Amino acid sequence: LTNLPKLPLLAIGGGCVVLSLLLSLQQREQQATRAAAAAASEKPKAATEERIEQYLHVDPLELEIGVGLIRLADPKRGGDLLQRIASVRRAMAAEMGLVLPKVRVRDNMRLGELEYRVKIATNPVARGALQPQRLLAIEPPGAAGQLDGEATREPHSGHPAVWITPDRRSQATSLGYAVIEPAVVLATHLRGVFWSHADELLTRDALQHLLNELKQTAPAAVDELIPDVLRLAEVQQVLQALLREQVPIRQLALILETLGEQALRTRDVARLTEIVRQRLARTLSTQHRDESGRLRAVTLDPAWESRLLDAIEQAGDDPATLEWRETEALCEAISQAAEPLQRDGHTPILLVSPAVRPTVRQLTAARLPRLIVLSYAEITRDTRVEAVGVAELSSDAESSADAARAMQLDGAAR
Repeated sequence: LTNLPKLPLLAIGGGCVVLSLLLSLQQREQQATRAAAAAASEKPKAATEERIEQYLHVDPLELEIGVGLIRLADPKRGGDLLQRIASVRRAMAAEMGLVLPKVRVRDNMRLGELEYRVKIATNPVARGALQPQRLLAIEPPGAAGQLDGEATREPHSGHPAVWITPDRRSQATSLGYAVIEPAVVLATHLRGVFWSHADELLTRDALQHLLNELKQTAPAAVDELIPDVLRLAEVQQVLQALLREQVPIRQLALILETLGEQALRTRDVARLTEIVRQRLARTLSTQHRDESGRLRAVTLDPAWESRLLDAIEQAGDDPATLEWRETEALCEAISQAAEPLQRDGHTPILLVSPAVRPTVRQLTAARLPRLIVLSYAEITRDTRVEAVGVAELSSDAESSADAARAMQLDGAAR
């Protein structure tokens, strides 16, 4: 083949093979390094995107508890708080006709050890504190005696109460106190919070879920109303207005049928709400009767009703208002008249004429949030009404009303 020496040729050939192997290994190492760098750059990016998406999620309902209350939510330690929360959700569906979202329970190290906080859509709406090793004894009106313990108030009703040791349960019950477990205290508070904020919990998706359920039993009530007669948003506004005053929407089919009948005459949400309330008269009457079947309430002085009718007439299509002194006087008169009801632990109820009911509710909502304002058209004939007081128009309020009326007449004359 060639006359060249074989040894140099073999040496050169071997060197080429070694060089080729070295270059191949170096190329593979560079590729592996680039792949590792690319993978390393992708992982933080994916992790960053995942964290951002987590921040977008909003829990509809949250219960935050201090570390000292974790045992109440731990089944392994005998805690039954989660079961009680589930019972509250079932009760809300049965009583209000509202399906609540699941409540997320989590511990929060920033809270006090024995504190808890309730949130709706990340916003705090209520808080309280518990003694997990004790019992809460709620003091009845005219208690037969006093109990030794840590004085407090029941978080939902605000009634005077005492935290007592378990060995004092018999003494407390003999004195007429209602004795309840810490988890029951919290569950009762949650129920009250859900009732008070039920209108906020009726989201568009929540309403759609209720309508989908209703379609299985009363499809015509839904299909004939939405969307041809009323939009989903308008139906939601009416239902939220009912829930805002703690009117159950469990009879959803009846509510939708009423809206279908009346929406052909008016699409005003406030007017539709009042009409629906009157159709729910039996529900409202039953809801506010006491154990003996009576509806105990206070009434409004005819002079006040006359003043309110004047304000409504002057306002026209706008919401009626009073001078702030008159509004304060109205709230004070109602509060004084309802004192016997509140003293006995009853919900304060005010009975007024249908024409002024929404205006009275609007004027008293901020000052008297627990006041239930009913019209005579919302009470069934078989309901026994017991008037326990009259909200009278004081001389000072009457003077303010006369002055306001004079100013209105003067403005009209000009």
